[in-house]
Parts: sequence; structure tokens; C-alpha cells
Amino acid sequence: MKPHDDSKIAPLLLDFSALSKSQQTEFLGCVNRFLFVSPSHRRRLVECWRKRMPAKPADAANSLGNNT
Repeated sequence: MKPHDDSKIAPLLLDFSALSKSQQTEFLGCVNRFLFVSPSHRRRLVECWRKRMPAKPADAANSLGNNT
């Protein structure tokens, strides 16, 4: 078994710990629903989340076809 790299997980857990109890409950409910939906529904959820996120400079460049 290879050692795991938690460099992406640790920041998420820190953000989670900063949420209020009600926000943590809502987040866990969303994660639970995501885990049990079909692959096609997961893809739709991910696309919806992406649309709700503010654009980052790198994302804007990639969306314009500028892969720099």
C-alpha cells in the first residue's frame, strides 16, 4: 500500500473545521447525496458546482483556449 498524500485533503479539512455546525451538517448531507447518486447525476452535479464557482485567472485562460 502506497503512502497517501494529504496535501489536497488537509486544506479541505481545515476549511470544513471553520464551518459552523449547521454548515458542516449541510456539507456532509451534500457529500452523502453525491456518493449515492449515479455517475451521470454526479457529472451534472459537478458541472453545476463549476458554474457556481467564481472564475480563477487560470480557468479563464483555459476556457479561452490559452493553455499557457
